[in-house]
Amino acid sequence: MAAPSLAADGELTVTAATPPKVVDFTAEGRVDWAHWGRVAGTTILHRKAVPRPLIGEIVKIGPREVHTFETNPTAFTWSDGAPTAEVKATRSGVFIYGQHAGFQVAVPADPTPRLAKFYCGVWRGQGNLEATLSDGSAAMATAAKVGVDPEAGDNVVFTVRYRAASAGQTLTLKWTNAGNQGNVTVQAVTLSDAP
Repeated sequence: MAAPSLAADGELTVTAATPPKVVDFTAEGRVDWAHWGRVAGTTILHRKAVPRPLIGEIVKIGPREVHTFETNPTAFTWSDGAPTAEVKATRSGVFIYGQHAGFQVAVPADPTPRLAKFYCGVWRGQGNLEATLSDGSAAMATAAKVGVDPEAGDNVVFTVRYRAASAGQTLTLKWTNAGNQGNVTVQAVTLSDAP
């Protein structure tokens, strides 16, 4: 069977960086944002307060249970959220243990260039990111992060610049642990128009 050919005019690149100490979702996620974690002791998904959110639900990969934590080095703030409208600082996120365990999230894609920032981390393992466009208009983009700090874990923000060749497509971000120990974490995704 022949490999599918790539459609033209798509774009998909991933760059990795250390997250800043504070991230303001209201400023950064001008199109949309989503945060998974705990606020005021309650495990909850918070989103930008828009009529139709674009960022999909997080999907766990693997049989293990998803847990929350509140010791993230980066603090997240917002003033346009739901169900909690304003949060001054939360250091929470979600994590899952085990080899090949992880998370997946999808955002819409079309010919408009956009930036998705994916805040995640790894503890005592190796996190692997796969970013794919549903129309195959650009090759899969990959990146990795090795957890070298055995106490605090290692966080990363992946900036994904993408554009599909046609309307009605999807960008899927898949973050899994390739190591035989440890866990991977997810805190948030923000979405904005690319400059």
